[in-house]
Amino acid sequence: MLGLSACATTDTTPPQEETSGDGQTLAELTQTLDGIEGLTFSRVDGSERNIKGNSGFTVDVTLDAGYQLDDPEALVTYLVEAAWSVEDRTMPSTTVEIGYQGIVGDGIDLGEAAKQSGWVSSEARTGDVSPDGFSRVSVPVADYAVDNGVPETVDRLGEWPGEPPAVPDGLTSPREE
Repeated sequence: MLGLSACATTDTTPPQEETSGDGQTLAELTQTLDGIEGLTFSRVDGSERNIKGNSGFTVDVTLDAGYQLDDPEALVTYLVEAAWSVEDRTMPSTTVEIGYQGIVGDGIDLGEAAKQSGWVSSEARTGDVSPDGFSRVSVPVADYAVDNGVPETVDRLGEWPGEPPAVPDGLTSPREE
């Protein structure tokens, strides 16, 4: 009987799930993303823990026709910090995955942008830009960042959830014909 009652009382939150209240909800992040001119966001969500206890966060973004992405490094930084600030999902313990559908011929490489902004190690293998303008980057977070050669990410992000970042100025601009 004692064994059953001990198993039945599992309503305590794991330490990683406790939040400081400094973050934002997924709905708040989605509302902010919807207001960024020239970009359309989809598949914005955190994953539940897998069998190994790992979880991540995924953001897919598409550059709208008629716009150009002016600051890929700022976009990567903003999206990683924004994902880290979402407190009503499981804390990302491995990566923040960002998929970017750009315009054919622009050559925007989010992997290279993540290297330039210090989110992935300079030795990390990132994918190339596909012929249709798509690129993807996996930014390691938490202890996974240490394992992947970017231990400074732990300090950069701080405790989870982080403060919601401000949308950077100058991310996009209308494309000149």
